[in-house]
Amino acid sequence: MEGARDQRVGETANAHKVIKIAIASKEDLEDYNGEKHTKLSVRPGAQTTYPGSNSHFHPKSNPFSRDKLYTEARFAVTTRAMSDAEEEEHSKLYGRANMTMRPDVIDSSGKPLKVIGVQNTVGRPRSDALNKKISAFPREFVRVLGIFFNQQDIKHISNDRTTLLTDEQKRNGMQLGVWRIKQGGKFTAIYRHRAGAEEIFGPVFKFGVATSPAQKQKIAAIFKWDSVSGFETQDDTEDFTEHLRVIREFRITSTMTVGQYVNTPWHIAYLPISMEQMHLQHYESFSMRCRRCARAFYEYKEMHASYSDTPIEYRQYPTRFWKRVGSKAHEASQPFHEDYFWIKNTTRNDTHNPARISRVRAEDVGNRSLLPQDVPGGHQNWEVELFDISKTDNTRAHNKAELRYKAHSNHLYEYAKNASIVQGRPNTRAKVALYDTGFKLRRVSAYSNVCMDCAADMDRLGLTRCRVWYRW
Repeated sequence: MEGARDQRVGETANAHKVIKIAIASKEDLEDYNGEKHTKLSVRPGAQTTYPGSNSHFHPKSNPFSRDKLYTEARFAVTTRAMSDAEEEEHSKLYGRANMTMRPDVIDSSGKPLKVIGVQNTVGRPRSDALNKKISAFPREFVRVLGIFFNQQDIKHISNDRTTLLTDEQKRNGMQLGVWRIKQGGKFTAIYRHRAGAEEIFGPVFKFGVATSPAQKQKIAAIFKWDSVSGFETQDDTEDFTEHLRVIREFRITSTMTVGQYVNTPWHIAYLPISMEQMHLQHYESFSMRCRRCARAFYEYKEMHASYSDTPIEYRQYPTRFWKRVGSKAHEASQPFHEDYFWIKNTTRNDTHNPARISRVRAEDVGNRSLLPQDVPGGHQNWEVELFDISKTDNTRAHNKAELRYKAHSNHLYEYAKNASIVQGRPNTRAKVALYDTGFKLRRVSAYSNVCMDCAADMDRLGLTRCRVWYRW
């Protein structure tokens, strides 16, 4: 099988080097040439996903990755040396082989250590990097300019027939900004300012001196993709002396902060192709930003999950996004946990949450009828709430079933600096469309540092482990 996975596609597209794309098997290549367009399985670290798709950064050269902006999210055990008596007792209880299986519980001589506690470090921002201009990081700024000068349309990550943004739209958007204007009763995105338009994304950079098209062509030759993407050296050691000279000569400066840039389509479309695990990796703790795209998660104080009394056909609802009744077309659908969707009773004197009506199931009632708030207990002492689907645009008939879900607190809420963003992921039919406002980024699962968007894109390429049920 590995031999099949090593089939390369260099001969199918003159513009592509052999190292840039790897399709799973010879059969997949024949399907691609025959325009069957089957799901391609791409190697992690590939520069493109299929011939003609837009390029991606090498994993070690990705500008403004999560790890560059946030501290390491780490879960570790704390240990001390064992006495001879403790070691002997532990060996009798659990066996000597088990004492040295984990490398973090043995010392340099191979002697086992005693676990005395755990240390959980949540990923936090590194100083004030997110609030600095992009040009404060010269190497990353060079790579961002490389995206601008890379003459490629932004294509669908797994469908070569779909162009999401043209090269002209990308360049105008990066230099002039993205704006929304109402035309013919509908809101349309435009890539230069016009009277009456509303700004979606500002410009990424500007030239301090006038540059002719001929000069820009010369600059583009210096900022050619191979020289900035990391694929020539496979690491972060490219010599950017000439690039930085051009930046100084033409006084190219950034007008956007790092925190703003990571939400843009230009950042997301060129992210590295990577294998993503849908749950936390070994010894990984929670981070407040996505492991792949570095966008911030939105954390709710209270969340909801299905349980035994949730009608089985509605148990997947917590994974969906829901459009508010009466919201505008460009306003993003909201996560299931949005407070707006849950039934409230402001007259009730509830010391835990005065604004909530929580209906519970009585454990001693055979018909499981809903009882008032003051009945003690609940489903295994979980508070149970009702999802009001009439506040969504879902027109499906629900046979008047009460949509009951258990409510629980979110332990990550205290670390969050919640703010909705503009959806910057280029897409076609996603529930949250490109440039939708008020978007709240969610984890693909409760125990994951990967967002739903990145999980969807990598899953389309066959690059996910420990898949969970999801819907985008």
